[in-house]
Amino acid sequence: VKVPWEFGRMHQLLRVVFYSDKNPTDYIKKNLKDFRLNNPIGFGVHWMNAMEVSIRAINLCVAFNKIGYNDREDLVFLQNHFSFVLQNLERKEGLGNNHYLANLTGLLFGLVYFPEWAGLQEKRNWIIKEFCTEIEKQFYTDGGNFEGSTYYHALSSEIALLGLACLVNLDEQVAINTVQSKIN
Repeated sequence: VKVPWEFGRMHQLLRVVFYSDKNPTDYIKKNLKDFRLNNPIGFGVHWMNAMEVSIRAINLCVAFNKIGYNDREDLVFLQNHFSFVLQNLERKEGLGNNHYLANLTGLLFGLVYFPEWAGLQEKRNWIIKEFCTEIEKQFYTDGGNFEGSTYYHALSSEIALLGLACLVNLDEQVAINTVQSKIN
């Protein structure tokens, strides 16, 4: 399942956007049309957990933003990703985990990408507070990660940095200070 998961995370869109001679707009449009047809929302391996959906949504946001992509059908599809994440948060009471951190980072991207979406914006304060709480739980003062694995530490650090970039974009200075103090 790892190979389809990697493809479903849509990293390949970023490679085309940043490094290829292909027309990124056509490539994205074709990829997303195929993905939507073969992976209905909520069904199949690509909708197994909210972390996979969050990673895909983040990659879509970056790709769309880089080329000014604004196909209405694909924007609705992206918005559906954030709705899915909100409805399927991977929170384990009292325990932090990289899945939940990825869920919250995905939602931060949603706040940045869809500033007019009232349904998500009304949860803004909660999303930001939860993200900061997870950073506090998951990163030790010495910079280590509670999972005790260099691979998970790298993953969680990358997720945290992406979330921090969103907080900067959202001009959330208190949250920025909280996160920076933990990941510096």
